[in-house]
Amino acid sequence: MKKLIIAASAAVALLGGPALAADMAVKAPVYKAPPVAVMSWTGCFIGLNGGYAWGRDRLNLADGTLSSDYKMDGGVIGGQIGCDYQVGQFVFGIEGMYDWADIKGGAALVTGGNNLARTLVDGLGLVTARAGLAFNQNMTLAYVRGGYAAQHIKNRPFEAPPGTPNQFENSHFEDGWVVGGGLEHRFMPNWSVRAEYLHAEFKGSPNDINVNGGASFPRTTRSRLDLVTVGLNYRF
Repeated sequence: MKKLIIAASAAVALLGGPALAADMAVKAPVYKAPPVAVMSWTGCFIGLNGGYAWGRDRLNLADGTLSSDYKMDGGVIGGQIGCDYQVGQFVFGIEGMYDWADIKGGAALVTGGNNLARTLVDGLGLVTARAGLAFNQNMTLAYVRGGYAAQHIKNRPFEAPPGTPNQFENSHFEDGWVVGGGLEHRFMPNWSVRAEYLHAEFKGSPNDINVNGGASFPRTTRSRLDLVTVGLNYRF
């Protein structure tokens, strides 16, 4: 009888072991990796930028007697503020930017003897829309942007000879347009860096003001600028 009980116990153990192991395998918890956080570009930002600009300024008096076309270049530094909204991988936004500038150049007037034309752009403002595509788990944004541009420009078109007091000078804002694009990368949840290229063109029809009280001369101007800037944004 004792041998029979031992044999029966061994048979139960042999038959029940695999079933118990299978049951444990079924009920064992399955490890799941935590979901990868995907950043969104939706929100607003404020930041700083700086870079280099180059271009040309063209000046013509209305009567055609004096004209000039010359290169100008210099640095820019300023800030930007804007907001973005992301739909899927597409990002749409608006941005305002103002840079202080030191963009200048000059040349002899074509028909003005030893008279010189000089230009200084000391301010540049932009209001643009932008559209882009986010990739790299939304860490990087490639975008294009365009819209309204304005520059504060100082022209001193009659300085003869160089170093003498200006006979005429002018300080005014000129309206224009701007287009360009760039890349922006999120290196922290609230911080991003960007690099971009912009092309802007301006057209104005101011009067040259005679600083000695004499007659002023109407003229037309057309200038264009290319800018390469890098920037840092804080997003909130």
